[in-house]
Amino acid sequence: EKYRMAAARSGRDAKTALKKGETAAVVTAMRGQVLHVELFNAASKARQDVDTFIRDAKEWFEKDADLSKKRNMDMVALARHIVAEYGMTGEKDGKRSHDYIALIAEYDNTQASDLVAITAGLPDVKSYKELTYEEFHAVKSVANAVWALARGDKKSALGKNKVSQDEAAKEIVAVLGGDAPKEARIATRKDKAVNSFMGTWASLRRVESWADSYGETIKELVTRPVIAGITDHREYVTGKVREYRDLIKAMKGRLSSEPIYSDSLKTKFPRGKLQLLHAVLHAGNDSNKRKLLLGRGWGTVNPDGTLNTAKWDAHMAEMFDRGILTKEDMDFCQGVWDLLESMKPAAQKAHHDMFGYYFSEITANPVKTPFGTYRGGYVPAIADKSDIRAQRQKEADELLNVGNSFMFPTTGKGFTKARVDSYTVALELDLMTITTHIDKVSRFTHIEPVVRNVARLISRKDVTQALESNFPGITGRMINPWLQRAARQTVTVPGNAYGEAAWSWMRKTAGASMMAANIINVAQQTTGLGFALVRGEVSKPAMMRALLLTTRHPVAASNRCREMSPWMRQRLDAQQFEMNARVEEMLAGDSVLDNAKKAHAFVQNNAYFMQSFVQNRVDTVVWIAAYDSAVKSGNENPVEMADEAVRLTQGSFAPEDISSFESGTAFERMFTQFWSYFGMMLNAMTTESKKAMQSSGWPSRAVKLSFIWFLVFPVTNMIAEGIAKGFPDDDDDEDADGVLDEWASMYFGAS
Repeated sequence: EKYRMAAARSGRDAKTALKKGETAAVVTAMRGQVLHVELFNAASKARQDVDTFIRDAKEWFEKDADLSKKRNMDMVALARHIVAEYGMTGEKDGKRSHDYIALIAEYDNTQASDLVAITAGLPDVKSYKELTYEEFHAVKSVANAVWALARGDKKSALGKNKVSQDEAAKEIVAVLGGDAPKEARIATRKDKAVNSFMGTWASLRRVESWADSYGETIKELVTRPVIAGITDHREYVTGKVREYRDLIKAMKGRLSSEPIYSDSLKTKFPRGKLQLLHAVLHAGNDSNKRKLLLGRGWGTVNPDGTLNTAKWDAHMAEMFDRGILTKEDMDFCQGVWDLLESMKPAAQKAHHDMFGYYFSEITANPVKTPFGTYRGGYVPAIADKSDIRAQRQKEADELLNVGNSFMFPTTGKGFTKARVDSYTVALELDLMTITTHIDKVSRFTHIEPVVRNVARLISRKDVTQALESNFPGITGRMINPWLQRAARQTVTVPGNAYGEAAWSWMRKTAGASMMAANIINVAQQTTGLGFALVRGEVSKPAMMRALLLTTRHPVAASNRCREMSPWMRQRLDAQQFEMNARVEEMLAGDSVLDNAKKAHAFVQNNAYFMQSFVQNRVDTVVWIAAYDSAVKSGNENPVEMADEAVRLTQGSFAPEDISSFESGTAFERMFTQFWSYFGMMLNAMTTESKKAMQSSGWPSRAVKLSFIWFLVFPVTNMIAEGIAKGFPDDDDDEDADGVLDEWASMYFGAS
């Protein structure tokens, strides 16, 4: 009201001044009137916002019986508590937010952890009438987020039927048949020995193989959602990195690594445009620009707190005048900004679904050039690795967050967090960080939601009890590490930063040198066809038909797999890896060292080309055979069944497909380099044996177990050994009694 009255008063003052002919007074009064009108409009809008929110919040106090059908009542209670605390509606109960969160933590630690972070944004408790509008908005955002999560908790993305967490937990417990809670007692030496053994066994088991031994329920609720999310992620990243590659390709060789010196900044860009253009990309929004200029000493802060960009402006003018920065360069920058902007809507949806609110976005800053004004945009603000302060800050952040990061699997959502503009270090100038950011955003968008849902399910007390009763150590040694690897999409655990690169290089080089042009190993790849028969769901007639089809029409057969299965498309073509390699090659420099790195990368990337060619044919045969078998048996998920058959019988090096034993630091992984094949066989034999034991009647069990252990396993290994060392013939018959005993020795040796 006071702003409305002030606006009216300013209008009268303007009329009075006009009559007196006082032009300056008229202008001052009119400005005052405009200002107070705008303040009045803003205040009216704020008041309307407050009234609307309070009116909506009153609906949160409907009957519990009605709300409980749609929302989690523990979180409803927290949302009610928040609005009541600030006197908006409802009655205060004398409790604190953390009291309500503690109740939620009893059955859902992951959700409770999120709520702690969300409610940390609440201002000091007082009447909402005493809050500033900014403080009110903070309360509103937190309360709405909790209210939204209360509804989200009743819906779960787990399984094709979108069952709730409660329903999913009941189904898993029913399948596992968890024992009743055991009486608390001090563990004996025998208990410790058993737990130690089971923990070691859990680290050797692969999660998908373990889930397969229990049938469809656990696969549908635990492994398939995660693998589907990862497949979507890889498809999405492949497409976005391809777009980035096309932007680089359009530069037609103009991304020179020849050094550029800026007289205005008194700075040399050692890698030329590769660094210069990244600096320009940082200028696409005020937040990055401030960090860039202050971190590298290219700008200063004015007394009023604004950024002095005189040096940078002079630098840009110099680059344009010298013809170093062209219209094509600026078009490339806008293309990168637009590419990253196109990823935000999906990331925002994922963030809202998980946390109940949208993350703050960086506002683009227009960039004026001789070729016109460009919209600007966002790129990741990553600290330069060579900046010691940045390294120390990163280490401190990791130390502070290590507890939570290991408790709850997460892809990492740093890009969604509001920035702290006061923290400035030199920003990284490396265009390869764009592909890293694309991968990070996609992991958050596609993998984080399903990983969190599965983590919440596994961490429930009833589910954990059932799991540990069946398999002591399974959650800590198998499932949680699996979720971490799936979320981060890495198989290596951070170790000594100074030695990791060396150990990793040695491991890759050793593998490449042993497998390059290794004809024996290439031939042994074909034994995967025989081992695939260990999986009961793959019929022998279907395998023969698939083998004939792939032999006669190899291209058509592999294309069939690609078209029907996104997962097989990624496996057969290694698209994500290929796109990243192409971009890295295009962004490499032209120096002798750069060319040496290109040559080394080429050798590393193509050392296994013969094995890959043969394995792709084997994978195609197995996939088609498994798919046809699933269709014939009336399975509702033939594509998933076929994908699983390939993963479980042919092996995979993907983070979500290996065991905990196969992951570790780069140094540790040097000693498990060739375990993958044997680990795959161990898991497949264990799972199929368990499934055979679940058959009805001992005759059926005996037949299936005999087929697995006395036919598929030894014969497959006999063929592999024969390829490597040769099959027995007359020259091997030293005792001149025939070669039957040599064949028998080979058979039992393979067993």
